Amino acid sequence: MIWKPIATAPKKHQKPILLGFPGSVHVGIWYEGKRKQGWLVIDEPKCGIGASPTHWMPLPEPPTQ
Repeated sequence: MIWKPIATAPKKHQKPILLGFPGSVHVGIWYEGKRKQGWLVIDEPKCGIGASPTHWMPLPEPPTQ
């Protein structure tokens, strides 16, 4: 898989892999609340909303065996 610019990331019903954090990669979702919107890291509770990824890629399919 190839990293794609974050501007092309899906913002509904998907959990892409996000790149752009200081030396790390996370799974996240796009969050739209009444007062805030942005990328929400879901695999690291300490990160929360407001992440600034630069690239993304879809999660791979799970193994069949």
